[in-house]
Parts: sequence; structure tokens; C-alpha cells
Amino acid sequence: MARKAPAPSQSEFTEAELEALREKARVEVADQRKKAQARELLEQFKEEELARLEPTLEMVEVLIDVPGYTNYIMVDGRIMNQGEIVTVPAHTAAAIREIVQNAWRHERSNGGAHMKAYMPPTTAQVSALAGSSGHKLSRV
Repeated sequence: MARKAPAPSQSEFTEAELEALREKARVEVADQRKKAQARELLEQFKEEELARLEPTLEMVEVLIDVPGYTNYIMVDGRIMNQGEIVTVPAHTAAAIREIVQNAWRHERSNGGAHMKAYMPPTTAQVSALAGSSGHKLSRV
């Protein structure tokens, strides 16, 4: 069992020294947070630049609308639920469209056996997300 190191004693420092240490800690924490935010922004800007240079990396919003015999699909290890709007690269959106089309083709070939279980996406789900993002939706 590991033991925690005892907290350092503050009695050996003057009030001014303690305040200086607190200020130094504030500055270091602020610098660390700013650097972390800068790294995140840099990654976002890199993705945007790649999307601009390579149209296949453009991010697209897709509405998942699958038949009643399933309530999700999985692409690249990511579960996408019925009625969910997902933002994916354009090439992944094409794969999602194909998967959903094949699912509906299978449903039709079975005579619509699972149509009672089908729950279409609600308008509220679509309009709330589309309104906030400002992107066009690609209904599958």
C-alpha cells in the first residue's frame, strides 16, 4: 500500500513568500491550460485545412434512419443509433448511406416484416441539431 507524502509545512514561509508561491502556481496553471487549448485549436485547424485541401475529408452530417429490425449501425467501431445525427468525413458518410440502403433493401425483401418496430426519427431531433450547427443534413 503506497503512502502519501506529508503536506509541506507552511510555517517556514512568510505570508509574502506564500502569496508569491500561490501567484506562481496560478500563472503556471494558466499557462498549462492555455497550452492545452492551443494544442486543441491547432488540431482543429489542421483538420479544417485538410478538409479544404482534400474534399474527401470534408465533414458531413448524416441522419441515421434504419429499419425496425435494428436500432443502430456500427462504422469504424463507432455505434450510431437510430435517429442520431452524426458528423463524419464524407467518405464515411458514403459508407453509412450504403449500409442504411442495404438495410432497407433487406427489410423490403422480407415484405416489411419489422415495420411495426420501426420508429422514424422525430422532427424535433432533426430541427434542433440542424438549427444549432447550420449545416445541411444528408438524409440517408
